[in-house]
Amino acid sequence: MSGISLQYASLTFIGLGSDINNPDWGTMLYQYRIYLFDYPMMLLWPSLGIFLIAFVSNRLFDDREINNIKQGTIYD
Repeated sequence: MSGISLQYASLTFIGLGSDINNPDWGTMLYQYRIYLFDYPMMLLWPSLGIFLIAFVSNRLFDDREINNIKQGTIYD
């Protein structure tokens, strides 16, 4: 799940995702890249959003996999 959101953000950053008029984090990073040195906080918030989505989904699905292994039935 986290890989999908990172791939989508990277594809929209290079212009291969959805329409450039649709607001998403990759498009925002692409449009704000020219303000990197003048207004660095404009790049921080979309990057932080991408990081949080990837981190939370990774932790959520890893915890589900760990719990499913522990709840499995043991046959003798």
